[in-house]
Amino acid sequence: MLFRELAAGTCPSIDREKDIDQHCEKILNVLNNPQKELSTFASAVQVFGECRKKWTTEMGKSFYGMKDIADFTKLLLSSVGATRTGEGNPPYADWFRGRVAKVIIDRYGEYCGFIKRQPTDIFFHAKMNRNLDFGSLQGKSVSYRVGNNPVNNSGFAIDIKLEEGGSGGY
Repeated sequence: MLFRELAAGTCPSIDREKDIDQHCEKILNVLNNPQKELSTFASAVQVFGECRKKWTTEMGKSFYGMKDIADFTKLLLSSVGATRTGEGNPPYADWFRGRVAKVIIDRYGEYCGFIKRQPTDIFFHAKMNRNLDFGSLQGKSVSYRVGNNPVNNSGFAIDIKLEEGGSGGY
């Protein structure tokens, strides 16, 4: 699971055949490149070790209580920048968390930017997120849903909400 998240990002809904094909292609590209494969596996091992330490030391949970525990899975996924909070939701209805990497103003004078996400950052625009103070958003932790851009069929962040504390490190 960690390898897949690091290699190709969050798995799209199984109902979206084209998106699943693209997701699998990203994974195969990493697997077919020995350097990328080794690097991605090493990153997965590092993330798992950090989460195991946090789980037992900081959270005081049992070392033996990690397997098949939803909270540990959420901890793992949040550590790679993608948190799925609902099962059985329609495509793109899941909530994710990330850190705003960049806020810019587009050629029409509207705010837009990118949220840090693996394998590539995800775009957001003020038109789909009117409730935010964009001037102070850069570097803040946010939760968001992924919408589908009908123009180019790519994903972009919608319904962005500032996380409590707002400046955590994702």
